[in-house]
Amino acid sequence: MPSASPPADPSEHQQQQQQQRVVPKFSSFKPATQPKQSTSKSAPPQERDTERPRRRRHGRSKSRSPEREKLHGKDRDKKARRREHESTDRGEDATRRHHSRRNGQDSHRHSRRRDKQSESPERAKEEPKPLVDPTIVSWDTSDTPSFAIDTKGDPANLVYGTIHRYSIPQYRRSGYGRIVGLHTSMRIVEDKGDGKGLVLSNTKRTDGEHIRPDVGGKQYRFAVAGGEGLRRLKVIKETDTGIGGKEFELGLEYVPLSSHKRKRDAEEPEGQIYPHSLIQGYHQDAQTQDEDLEMASSSDSEVDEMANWNSTQNRERHLELQRRITTDPSNISLWLELVHHQDNLLGPASKGRKQRATLAERQSTTEIKLSILDKALGKIKSTDKVGLEKLWACWFDVATDIWQPNELLIKYQSVLKQYPAMHSVWVRYLNFRQTDFETFKFSEMVGCYAHCMELLRDSVLHQGDDIVQKDVERLEQIALYVIFRGLRFMREAGFPEIAIATLQGLWELNFCAPKESFQSWPPSSTLQHRITLEALQEFWDSEVSRVGEAGAKGWRITVENNNGGIIPGSPTTTTGGEHDIDPLDPFGSWAQNEEESHNRQKGWPARAMDKVEEEDPFKVVLFSDISHWMFVFGQNSTHQSLVDHTLLFCGLPHGSQILITEPTLPDPDVTPDTYLVGDTLEKGDWFWPVKPTADEKLITWEGMEPERKGGLRNDAFGFKYDSGFPITLDMLFGRKSGEWVFPMTNLEQQDQAVLYIPLIRRLLQMIVRLDFFQNEVCQKYALLFLSLEWRVDSHGSMKMAKSLLKKYRTSIVLWTAYGQMEWRNGNIETARNVFKTALNMSHSFTNDKSNDSIILCLTWAWEELLDNDPSRALQVLAAYSASNKNGEIILDGEIQKTALLRTKRAFDDEQNRLLSVGRPFYASLYNQASALTEYLSTSNLTKGTSLDLTSSLPVYDSFLQTLEDRNMSTTITFNQCLLNGRIRLLYHHSRTSRSFKPSLLREALEQAITTTAGGGNANTLLWSLYAWNEGRSAIDGRIRGWLRTELSSCPGHPGSVPASIFCIWAEMRMSGDHVNTVRSIFEDAVESNSTKSSITIWRLYIEFELRERNPLRAKMLFFRALRCCPWSRDLAMLAFTRLIAILDFTELKKVFAIVTIEKELRAADAFALEELLEHIEEKQGREIYPGLPESTGKKGARGK
Repeated sequence: MPSASPPADPSEHQQQQQQQRVVPKFSSFKPATQPKQSTSKSAPPQERDTERPRRRRHGRSKSRSPEREKLHGKDRDKKARRREHESTDRGEDATRRHHSRRNGQDSHRHSRRRDKQSESPERAKEEPKPLVDPTIVSWDTSDTPSFAIDTKGDPANLVYGTIHRYSIPQYRRSGYGRIVGLHTSMRIVEDKGDGKGLVLSNTKRTDGEHIRPDVGGKQYRFAVAGGEGLRRLKVIKETDTGIGGKEFELGLEYVPLSSHKRKRDAEEPEGQIYPHSLIQGYHQDAQTQDEDLEMASSSDSEVDEMANWNSTQNRERHLELQRRITTDPSNISLWLELVHHQDNLLGPASKGRKQRATLAERQSTTEIKLSILDKALGKIKSTDKVGLEKLWACWFDVATDIWQPNELLIKYQSVLKQYPAMHSVWVRYLNFRQTDFETFKFSEMVGCYAHCMELLRDSVLHQGDDIVQKDVERLEQIALYVIFRGLRFMREAGFPEIAIATLQGLWELNFCAPKESFQSWPPSSTLQHRITLEALQEFWDSEVSRVGEAGAKGWRITVENNNGGIIPGSPTTTTGGEHDIDPLDPFGSWAQNEEESHNRQKGWPARAMDKVEEEDPFKVVLFSDISHWMFVFGQNSTHQSLVDHTLLFCGLPHGSQILITEPTLPDPDVTPDTYLVGDTLEKGDWFWPVKPTADEKLITWEGMEPERKGGLRNDAFGFKYDSGFPITLDMLFGRKSGEWVFPMTNLEQQDQAVLYIPLIRRLLQMIVRLDFFQNEVCQKYALLFLSLEWRVDSHGSMKMAKSLLKKYRTSIVLWTAYGQMEWRNGNIETARNVFKTALNMSHSFTNDKSNDSIILCLTWAWEELLDNDPSRALQVLAAYSASNKNGEIILDGEIQKTALLRTKRAFDDEQNRLLSVGRPFYASLYNQASALTEYLSTSNLTKGTSLDLTSSLPVYDSFLQTLEDRNMSTTITFNQCLLNGRIRLLYHHSRTSRSFKPSLLREALEQAITTTAGGGNANTLLWSLYAWNEGRSAIDGRIRGWLRTELSSCPGHPGSVPASIFCIWAEMRMSGDHVNTVRSIFEDAVESNSTKSSITIWRLYIEFELRERNPLRAKMLFFRALRCCPWSRDLAMLAFTRLIAILDFTELKKVFAIVTIEKELRAADAFALEELLEHIEEKQGREIYPGLPESTGKKGARGK
C-alpha cells in the first residue's frame, strides 16, 4: 500500500485551492468595494461565505438567543472538521483532479459562490482577470433593444380563438384568486377554463369546512383518499372474463375454448360492431396497462359497491347483446336495444359517480350510437322496410343532438327520396322544419310541404306496375297525413281560407271528378296528372258552388251541365263592423278588429268577383294557391281515411271511432299526433274548476280546516277532451243528464266545430246520398250525420232519418238510431213501437243483417232501465230470446223462473256459437245481454229488493277468460267488452244504489285502462270515470299516486297531450295547495319532446299563471311558447289581448314585427297599424303601455 501523505494545514490548503481557480465573470459585473477586514487563519472560508447571506435575512440572526447561537456555532465547527478530514483522505492528486474537473465543467455554476468568497481587496488583486464568455450578452448593452415588436402575429390565434396557453407567462393573482364583492370562499381556479373566461370554485363545503381551491386539479386530487374521479384497482377473477357458462342460454353456435381476456391491440373479429378499445375509451375513466387488473370502487361504501355491481351488469349486458347480434344480425330489436343500452354505460351508476355525464361524453356516446346504427343499416336487407324505418327513425333521433341543421336537412331529404314510404321519418322531418324558430317562415314552410307532396306524388306515379298495392296504399296514407297536417298548419298561422279551399278541392277531385272524361283513372303518369289538374282549374275558375256550400252539385254534374251551376254569394262580403285604430290604444284596438274580422269571415274563402277589403288579399283563394296540395287517391281505404281526417280536422268524432260492426286495429302510423289533433279547448270553460261561492255551506269544526267539496265528483264525464276513444251507438244519442257519455255535448264550446258544422253536414249528406263506400261504412257516416243533425235541430232531423230509412230499409242500426231520437224527443210509445217493428222485421233479413238485432235489443232494454223501469227492461230481454223461436216480440206482464232460465240459456248458446264462427264482437253483445239479465232478475225474483251485482259480474269475467284462452285478449273487442259491458253496468249501479263498493268500479277501470292502452288512442273516458269514482271518497292521495304511476307509464301514451291535460285537470280539482304541483306538471309537459309543441298546453299554462296572479311568469312563458310554436298566430295574439297590460311598448312592437314581418303570419290590417306606430315616439308609447312594474315583476317571479 502507498504511504499516506502527511496532513496539511486546512487554511493553506484552501489558499492553494483558490489560487488554482479561474473564475469567469460577466463583463458588466463590478464587485463592490468592501472595507478591510482582518481574517484569521483559524476561521474556515465556509464561515466567511455565510456571513453575507446571514446579513440579508432581515436581521433574523440578531434575535437569536445566546444559547441557540452557541449551539449553532458548534454545528458549524463539526461540519468544518468533517470536510477537512475528507479532503485530507483524498490526497493531493485527487484534490487537483477534482478541482480541474470542476473548473472545466462547473465554473459557470459556481462563479457566484466564488465571488462571495473573495471578500478582501488584496486577494482580489492577486487573482487573474476573469474570462468573458462570448455567448453571454450583457443586460445593459445599448445595442440590443429591450422589447421586440412582432407585426406579423401568430395566425393560429385566429384559428383557435386565443393565445397558446404556453405563450402566456406565469403570474400570481393578488389575493390568491379571491374576487372583490364575492364571498371569501369563492376562488378563481387557474388551471381550468378555456382562456375566454374565469372558472370559480367554492372552497367551503356544506358543513362549513374549508378545502383547498385546487382540489379539482390533477396534482392534489391524487393525494386525497377517495378523491373525485379516482378508482382503485383489483385483480381480475377468472370468471369475470369469460361467458360464465351462458353459451347455451345465449344461443351461441360455438363454445369458446379459452376465456382469457384478449389484449387491447388484438385484432377485432369480423362480427364485432365497433372496436372494443373504442368502447372502453369512451365509457371508462381510465385504462390499466396490466391486463390482470381492472377498475374497482371502494368496498367501504355500499353505494360504490352497488354502482360497481351495476357497472358490471351493464358491461355483461353489452357483451351479451353483441354476441346475440353476431349470431342474428337481422334482429332489429337487438340493434335498437344495443343503441339504447349505451345510455346505461354512460350513466352515473356505470362509473361509480354521482355527477352527470359531461358534454364530451354525451357527444362521444352519440357518435357510438350512430356507428352502431350505420352498421345495422348495412346488415338489414332492403326488403325489410319496417326494420329500415325503425332504424332510420332512431338514427335521426340520435343525430339531432350533434348534427348541424343544414347537414341534417340534407340527410333528411336524401333518405326520404330513397325511402319515401317511411311514415315516422316524414313526421320527424316535418317536426324538424316546423319547430325551428330561427329559420321558420310561413312561405318557406309552405314550400317545404309542396316539396313533400311532389316527392310523394312522383313516388306513386313513377313506380308504374312495379309497385305493389300495399306500398301504394301506404304512400297515399302518408300523403294524406302531410296534407291535413299542412291544412292545420295554415289554419293556425291565420289562413283558414286556404285550408278550406284545399279541402274543397280534394273532395271535388276524389269524390266528384268526371272520371269518364279522362283516359285513365287514377292518373298513372305525371302528364295525366297535369291534365287532370288543368280540368279541375277550369271548374274552379268558373266559381260555381263547390262541395260544402249551399246548392253545390259537384264537379261531375257541373261538367255534364256544360259548366252551368249556381254561383253563390260568398259569406265574406260583409265588411261592416270595423273600427279605426285608436291612437290611445293602438295594439288593443287593432287586436279587436282582427278578432271581429275573423268572426265575420268564419274561414270561408272568397271568390274573385266578391267585394273584399284591399288590406286583406288572402280572402280570395286562387287555384294556384291550392294546386300543389292536390292528390288523386286510388285506394278505397284512403278515401275513407280522407273522410275521417276531414271530420277530425273539424273537431268531430270520425268514422273509425264508431263501433257497430267487427272492429279492426287502427294503423299506428296514422294515429293522430300532436300536430294533427284538432284543438278542443278554444273556450275551455269546463277545464277550469269553479271557485266556491261565499254562501256555500261548509263542514267546519273548531281546530280543523273547513271541508270543501272536490270538483272531481261533480261530473263523471267532466273531462271533455275527446282523444278519439271508441264510440258505440248508445253514445251517439246519449242523454244530457250524465246517465252515460255523450261526445256531442261539447260542440258549443268548440269554435272549429261551430264554424265547420255547415260544411260537415253537407259533406256527410253527400257521402250518404251518393253511396261512395260499402253499406257498413255508409251506415257509420249515416249514424254520425243523424247524430249531428239531431244535435243541431232535434225536430227537423226526424225527416232526414225517415228518408235514410227508406234507402237503408234493412239497416237495424238506423232503426235503432231512429227509435232513440224519438225517445229523446219525448215520444216514448212511438219509440217502443219502432223498436218492436224493427225486431219483428229482422227475422226476415239475412244472417249478416239479423245479427245487428241484438244491438237494438240492448238499446231498448237500457232505455227502459234508465227510465227506472227494470221489470220492463227484463221483459224486453226475455221477449227477444223467445222471438228467435216464435218470430214475434211479445211483452208479458210477469216473467216466471223457467222463462228466465230459457232466456239465459239462449244468450249463452248464441254467445258460444258466434265465438266458434269467429264473430267475437257479436258474441260480446250477447254476453252483455246475459249479464244484464242476471242483474235485472234479482229484482224480479225478490220483490222489494234492490238490484244486485253479485251474479252478473262473474258472467263478464268468464267471457273475458274465454277470450284470453282463445288468444283474443289483444283485440279491440276485448277492450270494448270491458267498457260497454261491465263498466257501464257498474257505473249505473253506483248512481242508483246506496250499497255500492267503489272498489268494484276501481278494479274494473284499472284493468280496462291497462288493457286498452295499446289501442292507438288514449281513452280519456276511462280516466274521467276513474277520477270521479275516487273523488267520491275524498282521498286525493290514491288519485295522485295513480296519475304518477299508471297514467304516466301507460304504454303507448307516455307524455301525450291528453295525458298531460288530464293530469292538470284532475290536480286542480283536488284539495290542498295545488299550485306548485300543477306548475310542475305543466313544466314536464312543455319540456317533453312529444308535447312541447302543443299550442293547447302552452295556452293553458299561460292562462294558469294569469289566474294565479303571476304576471312575470306568464310573460316569460309567452316568449317560450313563441319559440316552441313559431307558426301559431293565436299564441302571438295573446300579447295584444291577455298580456297587453304586462308587456311594454317595445316588447309589443317586437311581437308585432315577429307576427307580420319575420314569421309572415296573418295580419289583416297591419299596414294601418304600422303607419300609426311610425308617428308614436318611444316615450309616448311607454306612457300608453308601461308594461309590468318592477315591484310587481319581482313579486310575480317569487310566486305565491
